[in-house]
Amino acid sequence: MTAKKTTANDTASAPQNAQGPGGRQVLLLLMAVGLVALFAGSLVYRAKHPSLTQHVEHTGSQQGGGQAMSGASMEMIKALMAKLEENPEDVHVLHTLGEQFMRMKAWDRAKALLERGLSVEPANKQILRLLGLTEFNMEHYADAAEKFETVVALEPGDYISHYNLGIVYAHFLEKPEKAREHFEAVANGDGVPEESRKEAQEQLKHLH
Repeated sequence: MTAKKTTANDTASAPQNAQGPGGRQVLLLLMAVGLVALFAGSLVYRAKHPSLTQHVEHTGSQQGGGQAMSGASMEMIKALMAKLEENPEDVHVLHTLGEQFMRMKAWDRAKALLERGLSVEPANKQILRLLGLTEFNMEHYADAAEKFETVVALEPGDYISHYNLGIVYAHFLEKPEKAREHFEAVANGDGVPEESRKEAQEQLKHLH
C-alpha cells in the first residue's frame, strides 16, 4: 500500500477548513480561555511574588529612554543641584532630584533629598509616596509603612498606597490583619481600576 502524499493544495486547504463557522467558534473559545488563564496566572504570580505598585509623580523633567535619558538626567541633576545651593528648601527641586536618584536606584541619596523636602512640607503626598517606595527598596519596611499610612490618612481613597500597605504588612511585617484592612479598601473602594481590584482580591485569598 502506498502512503498518501501531502500536496501543497492539501496544506493550503487546512487553514481554510479551520475557518468554517464551527472552527472559528472553537478557535475563539480557545483564545478566550487562554487569555483568562494568562490573566489569572499573572494574578497568582503577583500574589506569590509581592511587589509594590509604583505611582511616581512625573515632574515634567523626565526625558526619553536609553542612553539619551541618562545623559539628559545627569545634566539636569547638575542644574538642579546648583538651584538647590541657591535655595536649600526648594521643595520642587528636592522632589525632582529625589525622583531622579530613585530612577538611578541611588536609594541613600534619594532618601536624604526626599526627607529634606518632607521636613519643609510634612504633608506633601507626592514626596511621602516616593519616600515610602525608597524606604521599601532599602528594606526599611516599617518606615515605608509609616509613609504610606500618612498618605492614606491625608487621602483615604488612595488605592495605590492602600495596596502597597497591604503588601508590606502581609509579606514583610507579618501583620495579616492590617494587610486585610488595606486590601479590602482596594477591593471594595470606589473608582478603583478593575485590575487593581482583582489583584487585591487575589492577595486576600492568600492571607493567613
